[in-house]
Amino acid sequence: LGAQGAAEIVQYHRATQTIYATNSATNSIAIIAAGSLTSAELSNPVNSINLAVSSINLPATAGTVPLGKVTSIAISGNLLAVAVPAATKTDNGFILFYNGLDNSAPAFLDSVEVGALPDSIAFTPNGGKLIVANEGEPNGDYSIDPEGTLSVIDILASGEPEETAETVSFTSLNGSQAALEAQGMHFPNPSGSTINGNAITITVAQDLEPEYVSTTNDKAYITLQENNGLAILDLDDLSVQVIG
Repeated sequence: LGAQGAAEIVQYHRATQTIYATNSATNSIAIIAAGSLTSAELSNPVNSINLAVSSINLPATAGTVPLGKVTSIAISGNLLAVAVPAATKTDNGFILFYNGLDNSAPAFLDSVEVGALPDSIAFTPNGGKLIVANEGEPNGDYSIDPEGTLSVIDILASGEPEETAETVSFTSLNGSQAALEAQGMHFPNPSGSTINGNAITITVAQDLEPEYVSTTNDKAYITLQENNGLAILDLDDLSVQVIG
């Protein structure tokens, strides 16, 4: 796809035999038709191109909010979800939804606001919900450090997303750092330090940075990579457990 930032996240639409891949270098989604691919041997595989590529160019804004570069995609049936942080990564990001995949003609449907720096998304197997890991990274000097959160977007029977996401926070764990460290978790923040004249105080909820989502219909499992932990989200009551 011609760029180092391409094809980090890849999804496959089985009904149309189409590959969708992120391309953060061009802020687009590559659409690769794989239905014509055969098992014929390529005489020059390094330099040969045997797949046609088109793309979805992502919008620069969601409403009035300037957007950054795509971080993740997910597919369920006729629906494509695209995670895009705000241009200022400490602001809330958005999930962009496209439908029309069954006709190989993706079209923008809607956008839903989520938490800061949505980094990984996954549909439940039944397609009823989209789970979002909002990493909530700080800015360079920790003068702004949004909480890491999870977002849950219901997918309606019409195939459209609910207008508003439900947010799950980790604020109930504030004050529990010592207990979590005893389980083997890490909190690699500069709390207690002074950066650019600012005394840094970081809560557990700010330090937890959800990274990757995998989900069943009942529970979602989210890695907390920098913290050496795992969040387990109950999709019925949206309660969350964190283990090291």
